[in-house]
This record gives sequence, structure tokens and C-alpha cells, in this order.
Amino acid sequence: MAEQTTTLPNRPYQAVRYHYGMLLGVDDFETDQSYHRGKIRLHQGWLHGFGTVWGLGVSLAPEAGEVRVAPGLALDGFGRELHVDVLQCLNLPTWYAEHRDDAELAPVVGEDGSITFTAHVVIRHLACLARPVPALIDTCAGGSSETAYSRVLETAELLLVPGPAPAWPRGHHLLRLAQGLDAPATDEDGNPQPDDQAVLDALAALAALPAGEQATAREDVLRQAAIRDALAVVTGSDEDDVEAQLFADGAPRDIVLAQLNDVVLNAAADTVTGGEADNLIRPVLVATQALQSGGGVAAPATGPQVVASGITLAGTTLTLPLTRAVAGDSVKPAALTSTRFVAGTGWEDFAATLTAAADGLSLTVEFAADPAGSRVRVLLAGSGGKPILGDNFLPLYGDTGSNPDGNAALGRDFVWTN
Repeated sequence: MAEQTTTLPNRPYQAVRYHYGMLLGVDDFETDQSYHRGKIRLHQGWLHGFGTVWGLGVSLAPEAGEVRVAPGLALDGFGRELHVDVLQCLNLPTWYAEHRDDAELAPVVGEDGSITFTAHVVIRHLACLARPVPALIDTCAGGSSETAYSRVLETAELLLVPGPAPAWPRGHHLLRLAQGLDAPATDEDGNPQPDDQAVLDALAALAALPAGEQATAREDVLRQAAIRDALAVVTGSDEDDVEAQLFADGAPRDIVLAQLNDVVLNAAADTVTGGEADNLIRPVLVATQALQSGGGVAAPATGPQVVASGITLAGTTLTLPLTRAVAGDSVKPAALTSTRFVAGTGWEDFAATLTAAADGLSLTVEFAADPAGSRVRVLLAGSGGKPILGDNFLPLYGDTGSNPDGNAALGRDFVWTN
């Protein structure tokens, strides 16, 4: 096989228009293939992103002096599949001998002469020419070879790079900011950039809205943040690289798989005596099936719920653990209804007080008398004009057996009966 210096072309916006009697040449077939190739890569690069799809686990085998990469599949920032079909191994002492003088490696020599360093493993797209076959000689072009490669094998190469792994680029900054995942980008004076400030202002306005209006308003904040992200994206400007022009500036060609921390070689640098492979720093892509099953789909926002399995009654004290903290100022006598059923009379008030724990993560109902032997019913307001609110200003939503039904922002009363 021969390494190909340029990848197969992507031309997602140009297709062949076939017609009867059309004389087909090499360019027609290349255009046909590059149209379909470009379409799938455009979709994968923009709508899925980059990272590990499955496998490609990195491990250290000190006894063999090797770093190993398992089979697997990844996508780079240009929508190209990077696949490894068999276990790959690299001898660390040999690699160290070749890279010991690299500035990025910065090995540390211990008192006993041992050598400690950090490196990281990346995977990169690679295309190779294969299967040479007899070919017609184009005498006009002055060709002299009677064979040509008839296949391009798309695979990947693995590299061990000196030094710590760089932070991989995270797109959709404004959307991440709106979700509380990113800090705002600032100028030289520490002030948020204009688009970041617009998102922060929208979040502040959201928090000031009535609880029942926040869910819909939050949707709009996220949508506007996503639009601002899309408007800010700049595609590549390399005039000689058509592929780069299709994807965003900064789209990564190298995908980090792992970082090798504190790899230790003995004084002779021929034996590995320590180190660990951190696979958790890599970007990863999650299958849509997993997202649809709930792993990555955010449940509708709700207020606190009583954890049904944790309710306890000890004497006159009823303790109700919560899924999230309550706003203490909303825990008032008006939010509690405590009654007792008396034979021959019916329901009557049963004196009790309601308090919240200091951390807001539980509520306590203290009865004036022992409820044992009586039919006592406690109702905590999650609806109406004075409900108990969570620290997200959404009202109490029943207990953990209550499933959000689209009206979570309206709350749901919690009822306990002994």
C-alpha cells in the first residue's frame, strides 16, 4: 500500500446529471462518489460532532512495556470515520528514546534515576492507496507507468504525543452558557462579550418571571442562544482545501483518546514500572437510541418532590425527605393542612406545625399529639395561591411517584395518610 497525501474529495453540492448516451469518464465517477461522501460527512460533522463512537480503550501494559489501543470507531471534526480493527501496541521505551529531547515531553528524573513523563494518545484519519492493477498509458500526458492503484483504503493512524492532552474544542458556547455549563467569555476588562451578556440578561429576566411562565420562557432563551451560536460559526477559509471550507474553523483532525499520566521508566529507560491511562478525558458521541431512552433527554423541570421511600414517622414527628431544596420563605402554615377522622363526627383539624431543614432538603411535620391509632391526613400545598416552592421557584410536585405530565410548573399537592 502507498499512503495517499490527499483524502478523497467531498463535493456535497455537486452531483452528476446522467443522460442517455452520456460518455462517462473518471471525473464523472469521482464526482458521483464525492457527492454522496460529502453529504454523509457534512451530516456527521455538523449534526453529530466528533469523538469516540465505541471502543478504542487505551491501556498500559507495564510488564510488556507497551501502551495498547483496543479496536473501535470514532469520528473526527470533518465527519470522517476513524476505525481500528485489531489491537494496536506501541513500545514505550523505544518511543521514549525517539522523543526524550522533545520540549513538550519535559521528563522528570528522580533521585534513583527513574524517568517520569506524561503523554497522550490521539487518532487521526489516514487514507492509503492499494491494489495496483494494469492501466492504459495516457501518451499525451507523458505517462510511463503501466499500473495504477485501484483502491483507497480509509483507516486511521494512532499517535503518542508528548505532553498533556490539549482541551478539545467545545462548540455551542452560548447554549452551554444558557444551560449553566460554560462561564461567560469576557473582554480585556473582564466584561462579558455582547452575545454572552445578552444570554445573561435573558436568564436574569427568566428568574424574575412567575413560576408558571418560566418553562416556556426558558425554551425561548435556549432557542435564541442556539441561534446566536449558529450565526457566529465561521467556516474554513483555506482556498486550497475544499474539505476545510465545508466545516467550522477549529474542527479537529486529531481526536484525543487518553492521557498517559506519570509513566515511569527505570534509570536505564528500558522498563516501564508505573503509570496510568486516563480514558475519561476523551470526547464521546452518544447513540440517539440512548438519548431517546432518557439518558440524555432532560425531564421536564419540576419543583421538589417528596421521596416516598424515605418518609418516616417517629412518635409525633413526620419527616419528609425531598429531591431538591425548598425556598424556606415558602414553608408557611398556610401550606399545611392536617386533619384527623373521628368516628361519628368526621374530619376535624389535627394540630401540627411545618418546618424545613436548614439545608431545605427535608420537611418536618410535628403533630401536637401522637397520631398512632387515628386516621390522620396531611396535605402539603403544591398548587393554589401559596404553594411550597423549590429553590428553582417551581412549586412542590407531589412525591417521586408523580410523573411530569406537561403541567409540572403548576405543581401538585402531596398527601400523606397513616
